[in-house]
Amino acid sequence: MRYDCRVLDRSLARSADRTQSTNQQLTLDAISEHVRAHIGEWLAERSSPARPNPVYEIESRERMIHLEEELKSQRELMKQGFELMEKRLSVMSEENNRRFDAIDGRFERP
Repeated sequence: MRYDCRVLDRSLARSADRTQSTNQQLTLDAISEHVRAHIGEWLAERSSPARPNPVYEIESRERMIHLEEELKSQRELMKQGFELMEKRLSVMSEENNRRFDAIDGRFERP
């Protein structure tokens, strides 16, 4: 009895794929069980509110100070911009008043 090698190869490949898929699923199941069992511990270790990391605490304070300084600088720049805009509007208003007075003068002369 003679078997076609290609048929056997395909058959073996399919069974190997099924076996590999089953092994991968078992591995994934084992990993997920392990993660579920230890996730609480890992999260507790990462975020311990009782004792924050001193280096992190110092870096956080430095960042907050830097942020406050930047906000203060932006506030001052905004105030400057508003003052300049107010000056510009008052100059434009005076110029418009002069133009309207000139136009009124033309209508009152004849």
